[in-house]
Amino acid sequence: MTNENCLEGIRCPGCGNEDRLFITATIRADVTDDGAEPADGCGMHWDDASLAICPECDRDGPLGDFRTPPDLPPDPEGVNDRRAEWAGIALVAFRGATGADEEDALGDLIADLMHWADRHNFDFDAALDRARFHYDAETTACQEADSVACLSTDNEGDTMTGTHSDAARRPGSPAPVERPNVRISLEGVDGNALSLIGAWRNAARHQGWTEAEIEAVSHEALSGTYAHVLRTLLSHSEPPDEDDAE
Repeated sequence: MTNENCLEGIRCPGCGNEDRLFITATIRADVTDDGAEPADGCGMHWDDASLAICPECDRDGPLGDFRTPPDLPPDPEGVNDRRAEWAGIALVAFRGATGADEEDALGDLIADLMHWADRHNFDFDAALDRARFHYDAETTACQEADSVACLSTDNEGDTMTGTHSDAARRPGSPAPVERPNVRISLEGVDGNALSLIGAWRNAARHQGWTEAEIEAVSHEALSGTYAHVLRTLLSHSEPPDEDDAE
């Protein structure tokens, strides 16, 4: 059974029960000397800090512990939980300052950041593009040294190394650089996209590429996702020979 109401996204972490839970709730009571009863128009309230007990296995704890974890994208560096916590701190501060409820806080904060950018001469769209780029890099499964090998072939399985390829080009991107590929092994380089581009740029500079040629490839690499960065660099790279390794 998939719950869609009071217990949506909630199940016992001990036995998997999702049919029924005991949850400590608060109500507003109408109390007289003769007794008490729920106040008119007031229901029960609970939140993730409320005590929950599973009637099947007696597992107890905060209700938040009974929530089913969401399906998350890959976390190759193992720090995306911390990144989410940092964002949570910002949202809590924003809600405290504005009174925004949890459901609206994220959208309201983004809108207010747009107003902030207008007043401080920041390009919000460029910042958003950069944020998306970083998010792609931080949630791409092939992030470490083996990421180069993982994406060294295109979708049809044809090798991307050794020759210039138009597969990495997009409409409006600079024309491909007509020059021998850079002799470099990107395996073993820090999987961060900017580190990969930096290593490639240094090798290209030492092998006689002009700054304009280097900038053309770097610009194209940064125009898409993390996978696009790798494919662009690989399309302008080939394995080093023994002399380069010395």
